This record gives sequence, structure tokens and C-alpha cells, in this order.
Amino acid sequence: MRFPKTIGLAAIISLSATTRASAHFEALGLSDFNTGVIHPLLTLQHALALIAFGLLCGQHGAFPLRYGLPALALGLGAGFAGAYLGATLAAAPTILTALCLAAGLAVAANYRLPAWATIGLGGAIGLMIGFESKPEATTPLAQLAGISGTTIAVLLLFLNLAGLAAFVTAQWLQIGIRVLGSWTSAAAFLNMMLLFRK
Repeated sequence: MRFPKTIGLAAIISLSATTRASAHFEALGLSDFNTGVIHPLLTLQHALALIAFGLLCGQHGAFPLRYGLPALALGLGAGFAGAYLGATLAAAPTILTALCLAAGLAVAANYRLPAWATIGLGGAIGLMIGFESKPEATTPLAQLAGISGTTIAVLLLFLNLAGLAAFVTAQWLQIGIRVLGSWTSAAAFLNMMLLFRK
């Protein structure tokens, strides 16, 4: 029983040595491209929003996906451009969490958004992720590599989740998609409460 105590002691020491939190994942030894790839996967608000929006678009077939994918990509590009030009939005995590909450609730309710709402939701999610994903690299080439990695990760995660939801035909699996949407919205709600407490 000595081994678990050693792990607990190491965890306490590590937590007490922590100095500050960063919204950007800093991975030593990874290339700028790979750091960009894992950034949206390890940032809670980004991952939750992409899960919820991907399930929402795939849940009702190709129609929402036809509007959601271009809106997400264009919003992401606009967010990157704004961040590169120095624009900042302190409320971006809160806005992204609220969008995730709305998308997760729509998945749980099996509600099909109209085209304009899908475009608006996708564009807003992409914009917020882009704003928060400016690479820490200093050279233009390294920044381009980071942006490319983040873009690929965002679009692939979205498409994989949309494809998962679209090809589910069994009723019990469709219920599972709705349960996953409700869990996503619940996680977004808890995260929003933590953001408001700061």
C-alpha cells in the first residue's frame, strides 16, 4: 500500500508547484504542426463544442452538414485572422461554452436546426475556436504550421462525429447519441458555472 501513497504525495507536490494556467497547450518536443493538432483536442471548451456541433449536424443526415461544415471552416478562418491581427475577446470561453450548451441540448432533444441557425452556430463556434487558437510560435512559417494543424484537427473531429451520428440507424444507438448530447450539455453547464465563479 506504499505505492499509492507515493503517487498521492507526488500529485500534491506537483499541484503545489503549479504557477499559472494557460489556455494554450505547451508540449515540449512536438513540432508546431503537432502542437496545433492537439490544441483543440485538449482544450475543454473546444472539444465539447466540436462534439456537440458534430453530433448535431450528423444527427439529421446530410442537410445540416451541408451548411455546418463550410460555416465552421469560414468561422475558424475569420477567428485566426482576427487573432493574428491582434483582436482579443475575453468572453470567448464563455461564449463557446454557451454555444456548446445550446448544441448539446438540441442533440438531446433531437431537434433539427434550420439552415440559418446551423450556419450561425457553426460560424460562431469556428470564430471562437480561431480566436483562442493563435499559435505561440514567433515565425510566420511556424504559425502557419500551427494554424494548419489546428484546422485539420477541428475539421476531422467535426466530420468524424457527424459521420458517426449520420450512420447510426439502430434506435438504441440513436438514443445513445442523444444521451451523449445531454452529457455534453451538462459538461458545458458545469464548465460555465466554473467560468462565472472566476
